[in-house]
Amino acid sequence: MSFRVFCEESLSAINLARTPFVRQLPALVIQYHGCLRPLILNYRRGTATFLSMEQIRKTITAGFVVAALLSPGMASAQNVCFVDYKAKQAGGSNLQLHYGVMRLQGPACHNPALLEKRVAKRIAKDNWVLLRVLSRFDRKGANQRQANAGQYFLRY
Repeated sequence: MSFRVFCEESLSAINLARTPFVRQLPALVIQYHGCLRPLILNYRRGTATFLSMEQIRKTITAGFVVAALLSPGMASAQNVCFVDYKAKQAGGSNLQLHYGVMRLQGPACHNPALLEKRVAKRIAKDNWVLLRVLSRFDRKGANQRQANAGQYFLRY
C-alpha cells in the first residue's frame, strides 16, 4: 500500500493509477505546498483511489467510533463507582442502623440526585430507609471501607 498527496488543481491530466512509478512506492507520502484542496492517493492491490482530506477525516472518526463501540469494557469501567451510605430500619419499638458500601454504574455515578434514588431503591427491598449517602469513590476506596461495612459491603 502506498500513499501520495497531490493538489486537486494539478490532477486534471494525470492518471497515476496506470503508471509503474506508483507501484514502486511502498509507503511514500509527498508533502504538498500551497494546495487549496489536497488529495491523498491510496494505492492498494493494483487499484488507485483518490481521497479528499474530508473523506480521510470521516474514515478516521468512524474508526474511533467503531473501536469505542467494540470495547464496552473500557467504557463501562469508567462509569463504575462506589458509595457508602447510612440507613435505618424501624421494626416495632427498636431502631436498627447500618453502614454499607454499594457499587453503582452508569449515569448515577455523575448525578447526585439519581445516585441517592438508586441507593434508596435498592435498600428498600429489605425495608431499609436511606438516611444519607456519605461519599462516592473508586474500587480502592471501596476496599478501604470493606471492614467497616461488614455484611453490608456490596450487599445491595
